[in-house]
Amino acid sequence: ELEAETANNGWGQRRYAGQSSPFAIKPGETTKVSIGCTVANAGVEIVFDETINHHFTSSYSVTITEGERTIIFDNLTGGKREEGVITPGNVAYYNVDDNGTRTLTYKIEAYGAGKRLVKTDTMKLTQAKISRLTLIFTPGTLDLGIIINQEDIFVNQDIEITDEDVIQDDGSTDINGSHDDFEKADDNVDISDYGQQ
Repeated sequence: ELEAETANNGWGQRRYAGQSSPFAIKPGETTKVSIGCTVANAGVEIVFDETINHHFTSSYSVTITEGERTIIFDNLTGGKREEGVITPGNVAYYNVDDNGTRTLTYKIEAYGAGKRLVKTDTMKLTQAKISRLTLIFTPGTLDLGIIINQEDIFVNQDIEITDEDVIQDDGSTDINGSHDDFEKADDNVDISDYGQQ
C-alpha cells in the first residue's frame, strides 16, 4: 500500500491484491495455487480543455493535498483536450478504504489577463477506477466558472475500457433486457452501465 502511493516520484502506481482459496499440501509434492488478483486502489487524472489554456495564459493547476503528499496537475503533468481529442496526462494513484472509496479535496487555481479563479471542491474515488476530471472554462458576463465532467475508466487488471472502444453485440441480453445496446458501431456507449459486469 505504501509503494502504491509513493512509486513513480510520488504519483504512485496501480496495485493488485488477491487471496487464494484454502488449499492442501502433501509431502514431497509441489502444489500449484492460483491467486486471482484485482486492482486494489484508485486513480485520478486531470484533463485541461483548450479553453483553459486560451483564457488563463499565466498559469493554471489543480492541486491535491492529502497529509504530507501533494500532487500538482498543470500544463506539464495534466492531460489536454483539443478539438474534442483527449491526450492523457499523469495518473495519481490512491489507496481506498474498506468500502472501496476515497474522498479527496482538490484546489483549482487559474490566472491570466485580468482573470483569477480559485476553487476548492471534493471528489470521490472508487476502487479499480481512474476518475478523469475534465476542466472546461465557460466565460460569463458576471461570473467565472469551470465545468467539471467526471468520467470513469473501468479497469479489469490490465484492460482499460473507454467509450471510444468499439463494442460488438455478442447476442446476449443487455442490462435492460433488450438486444439494442451494441447493434450499431457508431452508437454512443455509456460504459457506466457496464462497470459491474
